[in-house]
Amino acid sequence: MQDNKYSPWFRYLGITAQLLVLIGLAIYGGIKLDDRFDIAPLFTVALPLLVLAVTFYKLIKETGKKDNNNGHNKKKKKFNPVKLMILVFVLLSAFFLIFRDTLTKAGADVNVLIVANIILFLIGLFTVRNGLKAISNPNPHVFVRVFYTGFIVRLLPVLLPHLFTFTGRAET
Repeated sequence: MQDNKYSPWFRYLGITAQLLVLIGLAIYGGIKLDDRFDIAPLFTVALPLLVLAVTFYKLIKETGKKDNNNGHNKKKKKFNPVKLMILVFVLLSAFFLIFRDTLTKAGADVNVLIVANIILFLIGLFTVRNGLKAISNPNPHVFVRVFYTGFIVRLLPVLLPHLFTFTGRAET
């Protein structure tokens, strides 16, 4: 029963990896289709949303199945993702401040990058807090649903400015 103690984690991490690869391919394909048919950003936006819809349908269908594996409830050393988040936040903020001139020359607004980093950090803390609560639930499906909800909550603040940017470029 040793290999069963991580099976829910690895199964759902596999779904996450599939989701990330499929979104990347959908964005790439969307950009290519938009360039070919000159209707930007239709496919660039529609294909990743279609991938998300299909993946969530698959996820809900899979998490609805009965899972009798309770081996993941054993006591083990806890990993604190908040420490990792703080480290990444500090490193990114330091990078933005240290390379301010280089980023500005490249056309990036460093103040926007820092504010976006703060916003995503705060959203990340909220979603990780919910995930840590859900992980203690004996039903692994609760965690998966909370994880994917957190993924969407973090994706929206990143996606919305890009949609407005594409819309603004299409009108000019």
